[in-house]
Amino acid sequence: MTKNQDKIIGIVGGVGPYAGADLFRKICSQTRAETDQEHLEVVMISDPSHINDRSVYLEKGGGRNPGDAIGDIILRLAAAGAEVVGIPCNTAHSPAIVAAVESKVIASGVMVEIVHMIREVAEAMRRTPTRPKRMGLLATTGTYHSKVYSEILGPEGFEVIVPEVFTQKDVHRAIYDPKFGIKAQGHPISTEAKGILEGASRELLELGAEKIILGCTELPLAFPDESDIYVDPTLILARALIREAAPEKLKPL
Repeated sequence: MTKNQDKIIGIVGGVGPYAGADLFRKICSQTRAETDQEHLEVVMISDPSHINDRSVYLEKGGGRNPGDAIGDIILRLAAAGAEVVGIPCNTAHSPAIVAAVESKVIASGVMVEIVHMIREVAEAMRRTPTRPKRMGLLATTGTYHSKVYSEILGPEGFEVIVPEVFTQKDVHRAIYDPKFGIKAQGHPISTEAKGILEGASRELLELGAEKIILGCTELPLAFPDESDIYVDPTLILARALIREAAPEKLKPL
């Protein structure tokens, strides 16, 4: 396949901004390329001020559905040439939000493929040779309450284990706290956030989790090199986007 036959990848940035950058980095790292010119064409639009917070919307309601703004960005990506698009935000894949995304794109008549990150995680776990049965989940409270992982992984035979309520509040703080949360201090992350997430991970393992899904796209920033325990949905999404854009350029696992 020549370069002009590869599909252009689109990234919905700004959900959060570090997550979009992390997805782009992982697309590069998972692409078979020996020169600059052999890498895939990627378009990213990071427009965070126009996308309402996904967790706040799910927990409190009101305001514009974030999926509507995400749909607008996908249409802008398509206008720039993107043919396959990834949304590096777990909470945005909750049914109430992703339905608004899909509705906006379908109504436009634009032909663009949206790769569903959570379904890709389920498929990746199903194909794992040492298939885990019990999956722990670290996520925002919006993802926690939406049960999107349970609804998608459950029918595939996986049990999703979540932290206790008080631990979940701490996990959410590790992401959102205005002083030490990953959204406020993401590179490098704070020792406070890392400590909370490590404690929550230990709790999930004690509850029987065999693997832990980093179910917020900021969380891989805290655990960049610990893939034996953690499942990174951003990495899985990156590989799925390459598979759909130019399968012969996807590095083997």
